[in-house]
Formats: sequence, C-alpha cells, structure tokens
Amino acid sequence: MSKLFVFIFYVSISISSESTKVFAEGFNCIHTSNGVFVIAAGDQGNIFRSYNSGNSWSKSTEPSVNFKSVFTRSNIIWITGDNGKVYKSTTISTILTPYNTGITTSINSVHFTSDLTGYVCGDNGALYKSVNGGISWTLSNTGIGIENLNSISFKDANNGIVVGNNGKVYLTSNAGSSWTPELVLTTRNLLDAKYYTDGMGIVGEYGTILYRSTVSSWFHVASRINTDVRGVTGDSFNDMHVCGGGVSSEIILTEITLSRPLKKILCLLI
Repeated sequence: MSKLFVFIFYVSISISSESTKVFAEGFNCIHTSNGVFVIAAGDQGNIFRSYNSGNSWSKSTEPSVNFKSVFTRSNIIWITGDNGKVYKSTTISTILTPYNTGITTSINSVHFTSDLTGYVCGDNGALYKSVNGGISWTLSNTGIGIENLNSISFKDANNGIVVGNNGKVYLTSNAGSSWTPELVLTTRNLLDAKYYTDGMGIVGEYGTILYRSTVSSWFHVASRINTDVRGVTGDSFNDMHVCGGGVSSEIILTEITLSRPLKKILCLLI
C-alpha cells in the first residue's frame, strides 16, 4: 500500500474524484525503504522529506542542480543530479555532501545493494560502481554502448538490470563487471526497471510495459495508452505496480489481468 502512495505523490496528484486533471510539479524521484521515512527530489534542487509516511513534509533546497534519482538504505540517502554528481546525506540531516563520479552529464538512476556497494547510470552509456558508500566511483559499463541509460535495479549483490533509450536493456550476473544485452523487441525509450527476486519489469514511453520471469522470455503488455509510463515498483514479479502520464491527462486506476506468466499489474496511468 505504501508503495502505491509513493507513485501517487511522484506526480503530485490532487484527487477529488475517480477521474481528475493533474499537473506535474517538477518531482523527478521518490523513495522509501521502510514506508515511514519518504524522500522526494526534483528540479531546482528541491528536496521534500517526510518522517510519518507522507502525512507532513519538510522542504530543503540545494542550489544549481536538478535532482534525477534518490535511493535510501538504512539511514543513508543518495541523490543524483544532472551535473554528474552523487549527493550523500542521512535521514536525520539536511546537509548534502557532493561526490564526483568523473562525468558532468546527467546521472539518471542510483541503486545500492548494501551500505557500501552501489551503482549509478546516466547519459552516454555512463555506468559507475562504488564500493565505499558513494565516496568514489569507477566505470563499470563493459558491454554497454553510448546510449542514454535511464534506470538501474539489482535484486541482490550480483544480479542487476539497466535500461535506456532506443529499447536498450542489459543484464549483469557478476555485480556489474560485465553487461549482456537483452532482446526485448522494442525501440521505445525505456524509463524505469525493477529487478524482483522472481522476475523483471520495465516501463517506457508511449505506454510501454514489459515483463519476464527469471525463466521466461519478455512479454509486452497491450496498455492501449499513448502517455509515457515512468515508474514500476511492487513487492514481487506477481505484484507489479506501474504509473505514468503526461503534462495533463486523465487519471485511471486499473488492474490488468494477464494470461502468462504474470497474473496482474496494478496500473496508475495519469
């Protein structure tokens, strides 16, 4: 339930009926690791924190950066920016410490598999790994081209997925030492990915929704929408939640029943 709330807040929705017009407010990312502490970040350095599952929020600002992705683990926070930097903080402090990755282009996604080991991906095939909590970063993109990478996710210490523009999908089974391309039969820009213990989900522009179990090939969902699907979450492969939308459009909450092998996807299409 808390993860569905996360995506509702993600696009700053104000709902007064089952179908209403909504507008984005510049939030690019949101994350919670426990459903109690929630952090959202976005353009113009805006950061919003909640310590009570989103009932109230406090705001802080970091000048001259647009935040792209945020990840929390234990009491640690990592936020990436469009300036190639990774910012580190804690749940009890608003002070951000910036760390250089070695590039100045956008870092679009961050994921940590432990308090020390983490990954970021970004434009022009950038994929970096840290083994000291985000203080320093080394290039870890063997097998990846120069396309923009938009999302990275790991199910454990070794197995991860990264997706990008033009339908690019790569998997690793050796903690990012090398990446292998996956054939997903789409050239759409892929915007978010989630690696579950029992499968994977990917979403992208023009209503793109893809999924596969750990033993199956990729399946496409006929979402019948033209707006971008920008977020995917859920507790397992059989409990996927996706969301997305444009600048202004109808909000539809629906459940898609599938025949194979995934049973249902909960869709919040805005």
